[in-house]
Amino acid sequence: MGKMKIFFISALLLFGVFVGKAQTQPPKGPAADKAIKAYSSGDIDQLAKDLPAMVSAFPSHPFTIFFKAYLADRKDNNVQEALKGYSEVIKVAPDLMEPFFFRALIFNEKGMYEKAIDDMTNAIKNDDQKLSNLYTLRGEIYSKAKKENEAYEDFKTAISISPEIVKNYIGLSNMAFYINKSSEALKIIENAANGSQSINPGLICIYASTLLKLKKFEESDQTYDRAFKLPKYNFYPENYNDAAIAALNTNNISKAKQLAEKAVATDPS
Repeated sequence: MGKMKIFFISALLLFGVFVGKAQTQPPKGPAADKAIKAYSSGDIDQLAKDLPAMVSAFPSHPFTIFFKAYLADRKDNNVQEALKGYSEVIKVAPDLMEPFFFRALIFNEKGMYEKAIDDMTNAIKNDDQKLSNLYTLRGEIYSKAKKENEAYEDFKTAISISPEIVKNYIGLSNMAFYINKSSEALKIIENAANGSQSINPGLICIYASTLLKLKKFEESDQTYDRAFKLPKYNFYPENYNDAAIAALNTNNISKAKQLAEKAVATDPS
């Protein structure tokens, strides 16, 4: 759970910006200010130090309950206590995004995908920033729940919000093959690759990979060449391996061999 949470925490900034839409506002005073600052900066240890004063000053405030649940979750790995706390906040302050979001992460980890989807839907409803990461996560959960159409639409929405994030194109491309929307997905990826993301090596590789899946070998081969010429990017072994497959299918054996060797050199394991 840790890596996923760290990624989304850094992307969201959480209470620091989200109370704008919520009717439930943070408590006022030095104790609350310190705890909120520590939380918004992602300093868990400092939040643990500052929280007792907030508990003393505002024992039943939704923010206090949330912070206690958050520490149980992120610091103590006490999932049951975290679930209990998040659920309590949701009951008394259903307009806050964060409790739904973090509870969805736990449900997702537990394989309780329908509950995770419900919570992510509520998180999105309470998000006045329209953050693409929320759609990305819900798309990933939809995918696990075998709801490919819904997942595809969420990745598509995430791309429209943040066209630079490569993982959304990966999700879109993967889901497209399940729901017979490969042509539409390719067009979306192609437009990005030839437009605003023309110097995004990761996106160009996804474009090449999608072409490879569609057995457009020459186009895929040329697109990988284009990606590899772009600077300042650490390509994955899968990129070189797929490029080797594209080259092999254009009967360029020596090029395929060189690319396969790069794949091995990038990750010998």
